[in-house]
Formats: sequence, structure tokens, C-alpha cells
Amino acid sequence: MSKIGRIIEEFYPLIRNVPRVSGTPLEAVFIEKIADVYRAMNYDVDIQRFNFIGWELSERPRLIEVDSGKEVSAERVMWSGSTPEAGIEGVIEYRGRLRPWGLGTGYRVNKYAIVSDDGEDLGYVLEDYAHGSLPSPMHDMPYISVSKADPERWMARDKPVRLHASVRTRILPGAKTANVIATKKGRKDEEIIVCAHHDTVLTDWDVIGVVDNGSGVVGVMKVAEKLMNLKTEKTIRFISFAAEEFNMVGSRYYIAMRDEKDELDRMKAVINLDDVYNSFREFFIVAPNRFYKNLIQKILDRPEMKGKKFANVRFGDSNATDDWPFRERGIPAMLLLQEGPEEFAGFKDLEETYIPKTAEFVVALVEEIDSV
Repeated sequence: MSKIGRIIEEFYPLIRNVPRVSGTPLEAVFIEKIADVYRAMNYDVDIQRFNFIGWELSERPRLIEVDSGKEVSAERVMWSGSTPEAGIEGVIEYRGRLRPWGLGTGYRVNKYAIVSDDGEDLGYVLEDYAHGSLPSPMHDMPYISVSKADPERWMARDKPVRLHASVRTRILPGAKTANVIATKKGRKDEEIIVCAHHDTVLTDWDVIGVVDNGSGVVGVMKVAEKLMNLKTEKTIRFISFAAEEFNMVGSRYYIAMRDEKDELDRMKAVINLDDVYNSFREFFIVAPNRFYKNLIQKILDRPEMKGKKFANVRFGDSNATDDWPFRERGIPAMLLLQEGPEEFAGFKDLEETYIPKTAEFVVALVEEIDSV
């Protein structure tokens, strides 16, 4: 194994460390470790530091059906506000469908209000949105996520269901985080970006750190390793984004800073890796247009790629990952993601995961795009 290969192998177990919520000390350490790996490859490394509105959970959410005293399983929603210390109580009413990733996105979740006897919305309950983030800290209102079965049961009852809810959080203006940008200078200013996000949702389950999205971080490192000594026409940037779980704040900040320098037209392609640890069912790919879809299919049809036995390939759309802010600006951006059930086969040696074969696919994709 090469020296760089050993460095990546030594970094790999760190992806289990959670919670790497952006703005926390654990994420700050992880950022420096990522930068060290790219420095070892002799890439030019920029740690792009920025402030954002952070968030922390002081007390986990609780939700109780008042009449029966039954406690309902409840999960946190990032950027949620707090209830008063004594909690809130009222009847549950349907309010509509929230677009949690912003107005321009397609994904929607059912939203219910806990309504006081005076008709005031005291807080909100979202359906099947555990650990997700609100579009922004829009207002200091508490949000809690429950399974789909609970609202269905409440709405089916003859009389309104009364709930008592509590959650304690803090909004943190001025939280600090950073993107890591490693650059391989090409003969031209045109750029190909290979990226992943390094932050996690608030969780103590190391599976999340591994799959979403330590796997993508290591995948980008493996691509950078394979391209180290290759001469390229286009400049290649390997980027680890912060705050993806906060509505893609890190990639949006990066794009804004490049836009201020009138450099967006240099970006010819973006390849985003998210959840590439294990393929349980499908290799899910978002291609921005027919050209890139055909190019991706052409590479997948190569005999050496077929021999790698990727899972069933499915093309689709997504607007909740770091490729989306690029597509919003008209930049061709792709997403590579391994889809499957919510299960985990156990932490494996790096070579036993889907990460290396995904990296080989990305290298082939980069080489094709570089020749165009």
C-alpha cells in the first residue's frame, strides 16, 4: 500500500465519530484531519471558514397524548425553537405540507399544529422528518417529528386529540464552521468539482457518521489519490462541505463567494458523493441533462465497470444534497448515492465497502469530462 493509501486508511475510522454537527468542536477537529490528508497529497488546501446560525439540543423532545397519558415516540428537528420549560398543550390540527429544503424544492412533509384553546399555534409536528432541518431558523417555534402512523391515528379519531409537547433548544448565531477545498491545477481555468459533506445530523449512532456522509468524504479522498499524478486539462477541486444538514449552508456559501468573483462560469461539472458506503438496493444517480446521463451510462457499460457489479442503477432527481445549489445556478451537477433500506451491515474494512469502486467510477467520469 502506498503512503497516501495508508494515510487514508488511518483517517477512515474517524468517520465513526459523531455527532459531527456543524459548529461543534468535534466537527472542527474533523475538518483539520480532512485538510491534513489533502496536504499529504501535496494539494493546495484552503480552509474556507465562515459563520452561520447554528443550533443545539438541550432536552430531547417529548410528546404525550393527554387523554390516555401515552408517550409518543418523538424526534428532534434541527433549527427547531424551544417550548417554554413547562411545555405546550393543545389540540392537533393539520396545517398543510412544508417544503423543508426550501421553496424551490420538490420534497414536502405533512405539517400539524398544536393549537391552544385560544386558537394560537404553539408548535408544530412534522411527519416522518426525524433529524432533518428546517429551511432556516425562520421563527422561534418548536418543531417535533413523529412517525406517519401517529398523525393518521389522530386524524381518524372522532374528537380532537390533545397533546402535551416539550423540547428545549438553542439557536446559535455566529457558530463557526468551514469548507475544505483542495485544488489540483490544470492547464485551463475550467473546473471539475468532486465533493461531499462532512457534517452529520445530531445523533449518537455511529452508522450515520459512516454512511451519511463519512463515506462520501473518504470517497472524494480516494478520487484525489488516484488523480494525484495525472495531468489534467481542467482544474480539479476536491471539496468537503460543512453544514449540508443545515439546508446546504456550506455549499451555498462556497457558491456565493465564487459568484462574487464572477467565477461560476468556470465550473463545468460537479460530482457530489453522498451515502456511498454500502449498496443495499440501488445506485441512485442524478444527472443534470441528457449529455451527462449518456456519459454516465457509457462508463457504467464498460466491461471493467460491469465487473464491479454495481447495484441496479436508477436515474432520478434530488434537491436536498450539495449538488442542488449548483444546479440552482445552472451549473451541471451530479449526485451519486447508494440507496437501500435503513439498515447497516456493520463497519467494514475500507476495501470491503462500495467506497473504492465508487471512486473508480468517479475517476473515469472525471477523465471523460476533462477530455471534453
